[in-house]
Amino acid sequence: MSAGGGPRPAGRGPAIALAAVLLVALALRLLLWSNRSGALWFEEDVPLAWAWDLWGLDGRGFDPNPHNALWPHLSVYLYLAVQAVQYAAGRISGAYAGPADFHAAAVLDPALLRGAAMLAAIGIGLATIAASAHLARRLAGAWAGAAVALVLAADPLFLRYSLAISPDMPLTFCAVMGLLAALDVAERGRLRDSLAGGLWLGLGAACKYSPILLALPLALAHGARPGGRRGLGVLADGRLWLAAAASAGAFAATSPFTLVDLASRWSQFRLGAEVLVHAPAGAVRHWAAGEYFARTLPGDLGWPLYALLAAAAIAALVRGGTRARLPLAFALAILAVFGLVPTPFERYLMPAYPPLLALAARGVGAAWARPAGRALAAFAALVALAGF
Repeated sequence: MSAGGGPRPAGRGPAIALAAVLLVALALRLLLWSNRSGALWFEEDVPLAWAWDLWGLDGRGFDPNPHNALWPHLSVYLYLAVQAVQYAAGRISGAYAGPADFHAAAVLDPALLRGAAMLAAIGIGLATIAASAHLARRLAGAWAGAAVALVLAADPLFLRYSLAISPDMPLTFCAVMGLLAALDVAERGRLRDSLAGGLWLGLGAACKYSPILLALPLALAHGARPGGRRGLGVLADGRLWLAAAASAGAFAATSPFTLVDLASRWSQFRLGAEVLVHAPAGAVRHWAAGEYFARTLPGDLGWPLYALLAAAAIAALVRGGTRARLPLAFALAILAVFGLVPTPFERYLMPAYPPLLALAARGVGAAWARPAGRALAAFAALVALAGF
């Protein structure tokens, strides 16, 4: 173990492998992006449309409020920034004499805005893979990071939402960064670690609400930190409340009109919530967990890798230490919350993938560390990857 409690350095090999995986992931996504008639070019683009509407180029003038309460607005401002870069580049190159030219170009070529937004989504997806690799490295060693990155690089769900213009990949990135901050809180307990955890929770929630569930691992991390308060006493930890304040500040700064829109357009939020929590008219009500566990996860990951994830989650729950239980708590919270509603949306599971894959890599690494378990570890890893 290193002085910081993590695995010993493994030389340059894992870093080279991770870089190679990221390059392959980039090439694969650019290949899909270049196919303008592919299905990914017809995916949802709600944040893109909301961002374009902010410009008010139809004569209304710029309005920073998206005037929509379906979800918070950070992803809207992200794609507004992409459009601003496009416009600035056009002005510098002489392609646009002013906003009217930019508006005309976007109307004449709808792929202009979508293409750039998809490239931004690819960048966010690659950043999420890199952050997930770092999480796996923290839990299971450097080679585990490269292995988890490889799975996410080729995973159909992650591949799809690495090009879809939606809040789901940005919130997944924030969730992984929040888990890394929670590990820092538990291991080092510095004030800046608590603030970082709150920051990432707030940014994630400003994309969509589900990263609020990071509050669970953050609270557990503060209970386990050096000098922290155990049990319910953690609720009296001043640093936990500072993290909450950082979260609220980050949310307010990056989605400032959410509360205003919720107050004035509550019916929009209620409609979105009803789609999630109520079964379609005439349908038999079932929990989405049945669909997720019987079809979505094994269909996306393959049964061998799915079984490995389940076994690793059980092992972390029964015998894992704090470092394993923090990411597990978040993953289980995601699965529980979205599994107990009747309408399954596979993209809602994405934030659970990185911590579960990291725990699976940790389990394989623990078996490999025992000479008697190396054959079993190699067999499990090869079968899981082959099935994937």
